[in-house]
Amino acid sequence: MKWVFIINSISGQGKSLREINKISKIMENYNQKFEIVKTEYAGHATKIASSYTQNDDVCIVAMGGDGTIYEVINGINRNVPMAIIPTGSGNDFSRMIVKEGEDFEITLTNLIDYKESKVDVCEAIIDNDRIIRFLNGASMGIDADINYDIVKIIRNTKIHKNIAYNLSILKHLTTHKSKEVIIHMDDEVRNIKCNLIAIMNGKYYGNGFIPTPDSNCQDGLLDICYTNSLNLIELINVLPKYKKGTHKDEKKITITKAKRIKISSKTPLCAQSDGENFFCKELDIKILDEKQRIFIPKNSTIIQ
Repeated sequence: MKWVFIINSISGQGKSLREINKISKIMENYNQKFEIVKTEYAGHATKIASSYTQNDDVCIVAMGGDGTIYEVINGINRNVPMAIIPTGSGNDFSRMIVKEGEDFEITLTNLIDYKESKVDVCEAIIDNDRIIRFLNGASMGIDADINYDIVKIIRNTKIHKNIAYNLSILKHLTTHKSKEVIIHMDDEVRNIKCNLIAIMNGKYYGNGFIPTPDSNCQDGLLDICYTNSLNLIELINVLPKYKKGTHKDEKKITITKAKRIKISSKTPLCAQSDGENFFCKELDIKILDEKQRIFIPKNSTIIQ
């Protein structure tokens, strides 16, 4: 088998590129076949991943953040295994695979001696037109607005990601207004006025927030969290709990599971999927029947 490293050239402000020499050294020391491919433009990782089939006997290694994983999952053949090494600004899905802050060389060494698993893949139809796939999560509302600003700040400045998150959160907490939406969850329909809706396959998003603490990316279900018209004071009070995943008993917050969810709005709302932003009036999400093969480090304990 050959390892194909897809290196996001701009992810993590160049962190992926700085690890290339370590990749070559480690793979050669362990007598592994490998190839390194650097992305050159947005969407390039999708094109690279789509060029391999099961007959090529490769593992596609997404090396970057959640955006890199997003691009790879939108191109990869389900029968081709993938692996993830977090080197991005946002590494939320990889938190379930690799210990946060773990040394790059340790992660790669443990990945070589991998164990194989499978994870659910989500498919979203945007305004009955565009179809995307994602592994971690999607959302609409204040959290998507915040992410929209964060991406612009990180890409256009040298501000640290944590500062960018705090600046964006402060801005939108003081300007946000609840939105009226219709939610279809399996056979149930709800008309609500909400601040945010998070639809999760993974457990973490937004640089470590835990909207759905009981998420399991292997159970064939979407985990959904939405707030019911919180005012500014309520938003400020609940935010620390939302960060830690201890908000399940809050009266105006609903956490549930479904196989499919469709969200409709009269006006376009900001949405995001694994950090990729877009605007839409309707978002229809389901779990695909076919799971994605994934190679994980031998010391990984969360995904089985």
